[in-house]
Amino acid sequence: MKLDLHGVRHENVRPVLHSHIYHNPPPFEVITGNSMKMQEIVLDVLKEHGLGHFYRNSGSLVVLEKSID
Repeated sequence: MKLDLHGVRHENVRPVLHSHIYHNPPPFEVITGNSMKMQEIVLDVLKEHGLGHFYRNSGSLVVLEKSID
């Protein structure tokens, strides 16, 4: 499952991503483009949800699974 954040304003990323995570458990890809601010917001939300296993792809983050603490 992919979530494309192109066209989503920075202030709207959090609710969009929270909803996506709630309805689509990992694995999924979040397309951020090259915006460092967008990637920073996405990483913060992933951390809030305990989603620490991911890798960066060109312009996206691929979330693999929940972290096991």
